[in-house]
Amino acid sequence: MMRSFKLFLALVLVCGFLGAGAKSSHAIGNQPDDYSNDLRTIWIASMQRMAEQASVMMELQILAIGMMLDAKHQLETQRLFQEKLAEAHRDYQPSEQMCTFGTFARDLYQTEERTTITRTALVQFMQQRETGNGDSTGRAADTDRLSRLKKFRSTFCDRGDNGGGLGTLCPTATLPAMRNRDINYTVTVDQPLSLDIDMSNAEGTDDEEAVFALLNNLFAHKQNEKLPTTVMDQHKYQYHYANLRSIIAMRGIARNSFANIIAMKTAAPETISNGPYLRALLREFGVGDDEITAQLGESPSYYAQMELLTKKIYQSPNFYAGLYDKPANVQRIRAAMKAVKLMQDRDIHAAYLRREMLLSMILEMRLRNNADSTYAATESALFSTPTNDATEAP
Repeated sequence: MMRSFKLFLALVLVCGFLGAGAKSSHAIGNQPDDYSNDLRTIWIASMQRMAEQASVMMELQILAIGMMLDAKHQLETQRLFQEKLAEAHRDYQPSEQMCTFGTFARDLYQTEERTTITRTALVQFMQQRETGNGDSTGRAADTDRLSRLKKFRSTFCDRGDNGGGLGTLCPTATLPAMRNRDINYTVTVDQPLSLDIDMSNAEGTDDEEAVFALLNNLFAHKQNEKLPTTVMDQHKYQYHYANLRSIIAMRGIARNSFANIIAMKTAAPETISNGPYLRALLREFGVGDDEITAQLGESPSYYAQMELLTKKIYQSPNFYAGLYDKPANVQRIRAAMKAVKLMQDRDIHAAYLRREMLLSMILEMRLRNNADSTYAATESALFSTPTNDATEAP
């Protein structure tokens, strides 16, 4: 552009000089002293036209440059919009793996509420049995033993036990699935991920019978004879009853831990909707439907749902294949994993609190063995009459 402008300027100057020279020679021949008129009419007018033409050319060039800059910014803006549109299309498409976490966890709240109801009901049942309150079998020691023996003979007896000598005690064969479940913690509680227990329903189930029988054998197996009402006004019996309540209170710490384990495995409400998806995960491992039902139950418990969320899901190869995804989806999966870990940490924290209470009760029981003798010696020293040897001066 500058080269063309210089060429144009040179041509204008050459033409101006040639025209001016021709007219000057003619003017000098006619009027040798009149140079000012030629300078004004030829040179100055040519320079004015040249300046006007240069200004017009520069304005045209600036217009072209402005159009080019406008087009540049317009294309950059369109490209930016297209890039953002492509990024949004890429980042805002959740993966199937992310939906799996949301589906597995969407019914945890309702299931946890059911665990609270079950834990409270189990603790209340065990406490009423020990205190002899309500309609429990613990109102009398004989009633408790007879009712448990009857339940054992009709439901849990295995006539092959005791060297095959239980045929007389158990004349009728029991169901194989229920045999010895009142003493087998592994089969009754530990092995299944879900237990068919619903404390809000009056209808009993096999799991409920087995769990309550196991509780009776583990806690307060030998019931204490209840104090008669006629002696409760005497101080020594009141003191004895206070000691019994202390034992029940300390035993309640152990009952609470056991009740919490059973409550976490309580079947979820029938309104939950993530059961089919949980079973689909186990089918990926090649597990049959019958075995899946035996493990998860009809309504997977809180324990079963957390088992799949915190362990089983990471044992599937599809989980790691699902990580080959968009960076945004990988970040979402990481956030979901952290959220599940926080829930698991809360469960672990609650378990630590129960463990702390159990350790404190163990320490209290060990201290009581020494405390009784210490209290007796202190009381004897305070209220005994001093001997003459002890009062005599050395």
